Amino acid sequence: MMAMWWYPYTVIKQLDQKENQLLLTAKEEVAAAKEEIEVIKAEKKGFLSRLFGK
Repeated sequence: MMAMWWYPYTVIKQLDQKENQLLLTAKEEVAAAKEEIEVIKAEKKGFLSRLFGK
């Protein structure tokens, strides 16, 4: 019965790790999306300047 107190701690620790990993993944995805948006904006600007000769 002594080891039973470890079980809730272990479950909470695993859930915390999963939560932290999901947050990290989400942050990385947001950063990648922001970079992609900047690339698209640059391409759009370049296209418009070539189109209108500016």
